[in-house]
Amino acid sequence: MFTFVTITYNHEKYIIEHLESIRYQIESFSEGKKMNLIISDDGSVDNTMLFAQQWVERNKYLFSEVELLTSEKNQGIIKNYLRATAAIKTPAYKLLAGDDLYYKNNIFEIVEALKDKEIIFTPALNFNEDTVWNSQDMNRLLILKKPEQIRKVLKFQNPFNTPGSFYSTALIQEEGLRAFISKYTWIEDLPSYYYLFNKRATLNYAIELKPYILYRSTVGISNNKKNEKNNVFTIELDAMEKDLGMVLNKYPKYFNPYQYYWRLSKLKLKYRDAKTNRDIGTYNTILNEEAQKAREFLVMLRIKSKEFFKSLTYDV
Repeated sequence: MFTFVTITYNHEKYIIEHLESIRYQIESFSEGKKMNLIISDDGSVDNTMLFAQQWVERNKYLFSEVELLTSEKNQGIIKNYLRATAAIKTPAYKLLAGDDLYYKNNIFEIVEALKDKEIIFTPALNFNEDTVWNSQDMNRLLILKKPEQIRKVLKFQNPFNTPGSFYSTALIQEEGLRAFISKYTWIEDLPSYYYLFNKRATLNYAIELKPYILYRSTVGISNNKKNEKNNVFTIELDAMEKDLGMVLNKYPKYFNPYQYYWRLSKLKLKYRDAKTNRDIGTYNTILNEEAQKAREFLVMLRIKSKEFFKSLTYDV
């Protein structure tokens, strides 16, 4: 069994594309596996949940169980995240925001691999209304081959592509992890990674270089300065970096030695680790090709979304 978990806040423009990407995964790859769906909404003031409910009513045959969780007011990403993940009843799941999408590659390949791992890191393709591109975020993990290297980098940056991270249910429901991130309101990924690599004795993880997720990079709280929550996000991030002992802001920008750590690491890689350098080149070539293919997939999801909204006019 598997659970798709969706967390939403004012996602009326995107929620149907998101749900259609779930339908694509189930109809293309589930092969009779039982699927659950959890949608947890953090007090949206638009039609996100109305549209989601209407979509679910038409597509409930896809799921063994559907749970729609709502809030009367916006409480912040962390509370919504913790509520949604506490409701998971299956051994495996994937959580995405309601404005992101599942790509056309078979995510159940990762579900199978999670039987032996606690977390698997994969790349996500970035996209906006017109473009899909390879962010090259995974290049960092190809260089950071040992947990101690990751712990070092976590002192000054987040080396992970969060939408592409697949957790086991047992890991996300671990009491220590949940207590650690519950101290915050808007940011769950950085404190989660800090806990996993610094507070646990071991972490059974793997890296998979195939993309399964499309990340809408221009509308979220962290990337869009016009987002109404961006200011509180930035304030919490600054406080969090101090709380976690991160050193990126310890010195003035151009005199901060940690600003140059990554550049030096890439130079070292170029001249001293030819094999990893070639692997990164091959990986980026493949991911760039995937980005080209993803554009057609996006068009298909948008057509499905338009068909859904067009049908609503006939149902009224």
